[in-house]
Amino acid sequence: MAILRDIRPISRQDTMFLLRYVLEIAIEIAVAFWLLSVASGEFAWAAWLAYLILSSAALAALIGLFWCWLWFAERGIGWFLAAILSLIGLWFLTSGTKFSWDAIVDLGRYAH
Repeated sequence: MAILRDIRPISRQDTMFLLRYVLEIAIEIAVAFWLLSVASGEFAWAAWLAYLILSSAALAALIGLFWCWLWFAERGIGWFLAAILSLIGLWFLTSGTKFSWDAIVDLGRYAH
């Protein structure tokens, strides 16, 4: 695990940027879900606005994940390990598997 000791820590400025970025995306998603809850009758236009907000939040989240992936690869872990961890993360997101200790145990059960 010598490779993990060589990783430089993330700077305070980058940490604050990421926290603001995640908070802004969370607020966008909350507003979009609120708009979807009121989108009926004369407020049917709110659904279109909510879907626009959700798509922009998804794009912003992908850009943020890509930035984090580049940061992770730059820190000395290497492109191969960063790509493998990204694929594992994508698999968790697309498979619908809940990330918990029970899910990790269930992965072992399905392998047989």
